[in-house]
Amino acid sequence: MVGQIKILIGVCLLWTLSAGVNAGVYKWVDERGQVHYGDNPPEDNAEEITIEKRTIKEQVDRSDYQNRVADSLSEERQRKQEIKDKHMEEQDRLMEYCQRAKDKLERIKNARYLYGKDEDGDRIVLNEEQRAEATEKAMEEVQKNCSAF
Repeated sequence: MVGQIKILIGVCLLWTLSAGVNAGVYKWVDERGQVHYGDNPPEDNAEEITIEKRTIKEQVDRSDYQNRVADSLSEERQRKQEIKDKHMEEQDRLMEYCQRAKDKLERIKNARYLYGKDEDGDRIVLNEEQRAEATEKAMEEVQKNCSAF
C-alpha cells in the first residue's frame, strides 16, 4: 500500500513538472519599447522563444562550475584586499618616518643650542658649522622620507 502511494505521488509530481515544461514562453515589446517575457502574450506581435532544457546532471555540472568560479573570484578578491592592506600599512609606516624626520628638523631649527658628543663621549654644544651640518642632514632625511608624499 505504501509503495503504491509513493508511485502515485511520483507520477503526480512528474506530471506537474512536465506541464510547466510544455508551456510556451513568449517575448514581446510594449508601446513604450519595454521588453516583456511571459506565457500569455497580450498582443499579436509576440514571438515564441525556446528555452534551453538541461538534464539534472548538466545543471549540477553548471552549478559546480559556478561555485568554482565564485570561489576563485572570492579568493582573488581576498588576495587583492590583502595586497591593498599591506600597501596601506607600508604607506602608514612611510608617513610616520616622514613625520619623525620633519619633527626632528623642526626641533633642530628651533633649538637654542644643539648638543653632541665628543670623542670621549662627553656632551658638548655644537658650533655653527656643526649645527649647519646637522640641519643639512635633517633636511636630507626629510627629503628621503617624504618624497612619496
